[in-house]
Amino acid sequence: MFYSLPNKKRVRKMKQSENEIKAAIMKYLEANGYSVYRINNSGVAICGKGNKAGDKVRYAFHGKKGFPDLVAIKKGKNVVFVETKATGKNPSPEQAAFLEVAGSCPNTIAIWADNFDKFHYEFLTKTKGVYL
Repeated sequence: MFYSLPNKKRVRKMKQSENEIKAAIMKYLEANGYSVYRINNSGVAICGKGNKAGDKVRYAFHGKKGFPDLVAIKKGKNVVFVETKATGKNPSPEQAAFLEVAGSCPNTIAIWADNFDKFHYEFLTKTKGVYL
């Protein structure tokens, strides 16, 4: 997999898991004065009828579909919403829709990234370095 930098150089993406990307982004934002909140918006296993061994397991979804993985706030500056994906994966339609709406609000940055370098480039581009 490749992505292009502004100077048209093609760079090979380093494969990263979603959790590795989240951790790197959280560390970066915290180092730059942001309070970062990780949102665990996932299904919770619930056993079937009598909650006995062998009962069919189903999942109950908690939270709203499309809400991003990370929310970062810098007091008096801005809010950053970040949806992370493993390298090569894309956001769901609900996630893309949320980021589009959130990104249209003043002092709000909305980014999805499947590697740290993509996040960093988008963050610097959208903030023009102002919020560091």
